[in-house]
Amino acid sequence: MIKRVNFVLAANSPGSLTRLVAEYANHFSSSGLLVTVSYPIISFWDHLAWRVRAVASIFRLFLLLGYALHSIIKTVITVRGFGWQGAILHTMHPTVIQNRFWRLPSSQNMPDADIIVVVQNYLIPHLLQLPDAKGRIVNGVAMDYQAMLNDKDTIARDWSSHMVSIERATNIPRFAVSLGAKEGAEAIGIPVQRVIRLGVNLEEFTAPSRLCGQYDPVRVMLFCAMHEAKGQDSGCAVVRLLRECYDRSRMVLISLGQVKEEYASLFDENLGYLLGNDYAMAYQHADIVIYPSLRDGFPAPPLEAMASGCALATTAVSGVVEYAVHERNCLVSDPSDVPAMVNNVQKLIEDREMRKRLSLAGPATAAQYTWQKSTEELVDFLNVVQSSPL
Repeated sequence: MIKRVNFVLAANSPGSLTRLVAEYANHFSSSGLLVTVSYPIISFWDHLAWRVRAVASIFRLFLLLGYALHSIIKTVITVRGFGWQGAILHTMHPTVIQNRFWRLPSSQNMPDADIIVVVQNYLIPHLLQLPDAKGRIVNGVAMDYQAMLNDKDTIARDWSSHMVSIERATNIPRFAVSLGAKEGAEAIGIPVQRVIRLGVNLEEFTAPSRLCGQYDPVRVMLFCAMHEAKGQDSGCAVVRLLRECYDRSRMVLISLGQVKEEYASLFDENLGYLLGNDYAMAYQHADIVIYPSLRDGFPAPPLEAMASGCALATTAVSGVVEYAVHERNCLVSDPSDVPAMVNNVQKLIEDREMRKRLSLAGPATAAQYTWQKSTEELVDFLNVVQSSPL
């Protein structure tokens, strides 16, 4: 049976992978396991080095030093300084050990453990060089690799190819966060042994008394993230068309997250990047949530919206399609299909009964995905890995 688990990150910034590690670390610690979260002071070092190699050699050293200095400064000026940014998103269990390393994991800065869980796969070659006492390596596949290889952005596509080449070259146990992520990996020759879906913090997002539905005008909220894969451009195209159809007496448009400057004027309220209770309350004060993602693994926002009782208009991306049923618990369109997304949101604005029905169906769907269940499944998988021969 495993007793010591080391979760290793390649970046120290709040985000979806930080959320995954924070939730698992808390639940593992609560069950009596010794948990370490290892994270870098200089984030994404391998990615920075990879970017520099594409530039003329005379500039490489300066660029690499500049990237490193920027990463350090960015980390230092945050509220928590050199502390782990996962603690910004979650209250950490007091027994979770935070372990800093400067840029790459090594035998000197990694603790002894039974298992190392890594969810950013470009760290795998470095982790494979560690002695056996540091733990067996298990990779969490959090994205649809096959979809990543079709990214329209050249740099993102080339980086995805680099990550896929690392995965293909290594034979380690893997779990995927969704069936789509598993199938996407296996379609390009990367075996995955198990699907362990992520959870949603029901206590945090379920409102004691539902606040949305009481609003007139209807409050429509777009989830915004800067990564192109999250579909902010498509989502804001939807918002622009909605603005042409409804005035402010009928509909209030809200952005949640980091919205691009050129789109900010489309919204009546720009909430920005919220944390903790403020983030949960944003959902509880919305009637309709739009999730416009182009590709994903198992995203949290759609389930968080459902848990909060919002009527959800989402795209059919990996993870979401495993629980989203059109006109039963949400409305679904294909990624980047702006007219279909506009039509779905208009249905929710015009049809109060449909909006109410989907709002009531959402929490029941979200309740099927708890972190307790995910943790039990992951512990079982890690115990199997530990007991299996090398």
